[in-house]
Amino acid sequence: MLKFYLSPSGLSYFEYRRTCRAIAALGWSLTWAWPAKSFAAGFKPTKDLSEMAVTGISQAELFIAILPGNIGTQFEIGLAYAWCQELALAARDKVYFGDSTLANFHHAMLPGITRFVCSLEQLPARLRSYYLYLVAN
Repeated sequence: MLKFYLSPSGLSYFEYRRTCRAIAALGWSLTWAWPAKSFAAGFKPTKDLSEMAVTGISQAELFIAILPGNIGTQFEIGLAYAWCQELALAARDKVYFGDSTLANFHHAMLPGITRFVCSLEQLPARLRSYYLYLVAN
């Protein structure tokens, strides 16, 4: 069973949980889920939550982030690039995969990253199609 991690940055708790469930329905297993309190306005992650997220990323075979995200997303993408077998970035607009800056060079430049331009609702189907060999029968 494939293990995945979904970066929560830029998503509401409802969007995050719905997307995690839809991806898990492919027969994949979520390594770690951010708790509801972490989606509150002004939330600052504790050291314990940050360590759990890093552990979740290190255990994932597939890392998924929704762009544009935030500074936490950038940090997670860097860890995933080093540790995960597969790294998928998704955005609703292709502009996020265009001209890069130092802050987001990996969005457009780094090799080995799969990029999807789709809505959040379309993402599970796009992942299933692209990673068909990883979908449980």
